[in-house]
Amino acid sequence: MQRRRSLLPWRRRSGTSTVELAIIAPVLFLTLFAIIEFGYLFFCRAKVQEAASEACRLAISPGFEVGSPGEADIIEMIETILAQIGVDEASDYTYTRDPAFQSDPPEDDPNEVITVSVPLFGTHGVALPGYVLQIFFPADATVSGTVTMRHG
Repeated sequence: MQRRRSLLPWRRRSGTSTVELAIIAPVLFLTLFAIIEFGYLFFCRAKVQEAASEACRLAISPGFEVGSPGEADIIEMIETILAQIGVDEASDYTYTRDPAFQSDPPEDDPNEVITVSVPLFGTHGVALPGYVLQIFFPADATVSGTVTMRHG
């Protein structure tokens, strides 16, 4: 008799581990996938910022020719870096330059400002095909990088 009484508490708890796992597992998996997607988002943000930075560095370099050859070098630099995150075509990103295509910067504003933007979602977005980021960001969200450098 004594032996049966010690087994009774075990028999009463015989499904609690499964129920606890069923409750906790979705939360754990959601957290895991959120960590992965946000990590990739930060990586993409760093690459977009790197593309803007390298393009701006090229634009302020001595001997940079404004116009067709020089502008093509900037675009090629941006596309080379953005290809590392899957942005392969010029239609997949936005590139703006201010002051736009000026060879001699004005005396009162000797800065070069370059902005590169990539959509977060969509066919050519940088987000992973998961759905965690869609909970936190609007559908038209972009990943942008802006760099300002002074002409030397």
